[in-house]
Amino acid sequence: MKIGLIGSGPVAQTIAAKLLQVGNEVMISSRNVSESKDRGQMGKYPSVNDWVGEQKARKFKAFGGSFREAAK
Repeated sequence: MKIGLIGSGPVAQTIAAKLLQVGNEVMISSRNVSESKDRGQMGKYPSVNDWVGEQKARKFKAFGGSFREAAK
């Protein structure tokens, strides 16, 4: 199944990771796919591109894109 998630924060990345583990094709989205998210004391979350790269290295079908692309 192809699933698009609107967002790329920790909740979206956690949900997307589980969806990938059970065999789905997943796209997470952001306004800027190359920008990491700084959450102050909570640390930085990887950019969409970094997260997708990690998932592809694990042989999952992960993608990143704009909100519009994920909604399609």
